[in-house]
Amino acid sequence: MNTHTFQREIPIESSYDVVVAGGGPAGVAAAIAAARCGARTLLVEATGALGGMGTNGLVANWYCLSDGLQILTRGLFWEIVRALRDAGGLKEGGLDPDTRTPSLRFGLGFSAETLKRVLDKLVLDAGVDLLLCTRLIDADVDQPSKRVRGVVIQHVEGLRYVPARSFIDATGDAVLADLCGVRYREAGRDTPNIMPPTLCATVANVDWIFSYDDQQDAIKRGVQAGEFSQPDRHVPGIFHSQGSHGIQNAGHLFRMNAVNVRSLTEGYVTAASWRGSTRASSKSTCRAVKSLNSSPRLR
Repeated sequence: MNTHTFQREIPIESSYDVVVAGGGPAGVAAAIAAARCGARTLLVEATGALGGMGTNGLVANWYCLSDGLQILTRGLFWEIVRALRDAGGLKEGGLDPDTRTPSLRFGLGFSAETLKRVLDKLVLDAGVDLLLCTRLIDADVDQPSKRVRGVVIQHVEGLRYVPARSFIDATGDAVLADLCGVRYREAGRDTPNIMPPTLCATVANVDWIFSYDDQQDAIKRGVQAGEFSQPDRHVPGIFHSQGSHGIQNAGHLFRMNAVNVRSLTEGYVTAASWRGSTRASSKSTCRAVKSLNSSPRLR
């Protein structure tokens, strides 16, 4: 590939104690914790919402919160759960955050839109400086000391240089680590048989009188009958998020490379072509199930 040298002067932002790249669950937790400890903290998120796959990917269910005997999650996550409950964003009858019901082996459904608002408030109340729709595109690394001195971010106003004392890479694709030259493992390249991405969707009008096992039995029959292009048994189905709504995790994209832009583009186009109004009727399962919208991000 031919190369082009790109050089220009860009504005320098104020210095921070901590810069966190990525506003998913890990990045949100890191930013809130740092700010609450008194650090001047910047949180940079490439999309228009915090929450990662739980919001942008419509994976509106946290899985396996207990071992059947006790809840395994505490701390800031449980603070988020309580805030979701108070905002009316949890699946009805699924949890009492105050008694820490230990039966949540199969997850906790929630409203993705409510989670966005809850995380916004927690981050801003902690004093975090938040920049949405902002990408981290380069890193200024002192090679002899292996120390990151600053990063270059890009948003609608252009490019900015941000110096800081510490940096946290909470991006889903190890963006900052890659820019710094850190060795990493890549799914599909260094690990065989990876889980395929999916463009999840919101569905409505579900009665929820069927079980996960009912769905898995139907999938097994479909695999045996050769109805799938791939013999995929990994949780394709509909999962309860809140009310009559659920998340449709179906249409897995096999052999897609999520860190290759052309493969990623082809994956989005292919997944979107599978979407549309989905209707199914059954006396024992549901009314007319309708697909409302797909997520803006592949999971």
